[in-house]
Amino acid sequence: MISYSEKMKQNNQSKLMIRSVQRALNILEALKNKIPEKSIKELSHELALSPSTIYRLLTTLKNRGYIEKNTETSKYRLGLKVFEVGSAVLKRMSLREEAKPVLMDLAKKTGDSAHLIVQYEDEALCLERINGDNYLKALFLVVGGRMPMHIGASPRVLLAYLPEPEIDKIITTKKLTPWTKKSITRSDILKQNLRQIKEQGYALSFEDATEGVAAIGAPVRNHTEKVIAAISVGGPCIHFKSPHLNELIELVKRAAKKLSKNLGYVDDKIIDAII
Repeated sequence: MISYSEKMKQNNQSKLMIRSVQRALNILEALKNKIPEKSIKELSHELALSPSTIYRLLTTLKNRGYIEKNTETSKYRLGLKVFEVGSAVLKRMSLREEAKPVLMDLAKKTGDSAHLIVQYEDEALCLERINGDNYLKALFLVVGGRMPMHIGASPRVLLAYLPEPEIDKIITTKKLTPWTKKSITRSDILKQNLRQIKEQGYALSFEDATEGVAAIGAPVRNHTEKVIAAISVGGPCIHFKSPHLNELIELVKRAAKKLSKNLGYVDDKIIDAII
């Protein structure tokens, strides 16, 4: 039978181990931010720990390959072991599988069709679609269907976040062929719209793909912060009128952020606020 003093000793040791693990994780997280290399003094100040404690934790992490020291600057940075562990997680991630529950939730909340759109060559490809409960459905975009990058909410989201030379190339090679009377057919107006999309973080489409149909799209980012897809809801224009429109915009943006988070994206604004 374990004595009371021995039990207390074991409990204290467990608490110390948990605290050490938490501190070690704090160091790893501190080194993933905008400044990838930091000195013991900088980490000590940022994490409110003594330099000796920081040094001891860094030594342990360094021995396991999670931290490495830059011999030229004497500062510390993340090691290859972190990449190895992260790669194992990324291999398990499937964009379509991760997106499906998010799309189902979005379709349920809005009642409209929810889509996952990705770029395929110089076009937008529908990778997944979940129908909502509304009796009127936007049937123009099905799984496997393609659209020009300048037509519709999600395709323009994908186009907006491409480098400028790629945008110009797509506009030049594909041309701005209209699908309806409200489709954008001028490059200057399109580029103005793309800038607006990046500023506000979402795109609106009113009958530029199909008459009577509207859509809202928002960007999905991966762990490298790159926009790799777009989430959208589409349905009859009557469902996209104010004040309901603002609510739909927020739902789509939240869904896109949720999927981005599931794919490993971390919002720097949130990190900066915490630090």
